[in-house]
Amino acid sequence: MSVGRIGYQSPLAVAVQGVQVDRYYPVVTAAEGASQAYGAYAQVVASTAANIYLIGMAVGSTEPRNSMGYAAIGTGGAGAETVIAEVAYYLLSESAAQYVRFTAPIPVASGTRVAVKVTSTPSSVTVYDHKVALHYAHQTAVA
Repeated sequence: MSVGRIGYQSPLAVAVQGVQVDRYYPVVTAAEGASQAYGAYAQVVASTAANIYLIGMAVGSTEPRNSMGYAAIGTGGAGAETVIAEVAYYLLSESAAQYVRFTAPIPVASGTRVAVKVTSTPSSVTVYDHKVALHYAHQTAVA
């Protein structure tokens, strides 16, 4: 049985940290689902132009109270997305966007459609919007 080391990061995660985060997809609006369910996917990009690593995201919300938010990042055709990552984040009441740096880079092949869906923890009949921008680095910049 192997035990992970506290504070350990893979060499790939360390290499990505040194890459300037100046590449991001435009902000998309994703509506959360009611009663702590995910809403529908919002398309981030129809087709990636190169092999990339998703390395973080900026996210904000119209929600009027503090809560936990969750995003599922998926790839594949509309209606047939496969979740490649789920990310938790803290939403501050109607504040500016928060930045979440992923603990490990998420590889995405060139030509892949990327979409995101969101939810938050409060049970509410009101559905709020989350504004999401995914940040990435080209795989060639890290190699």
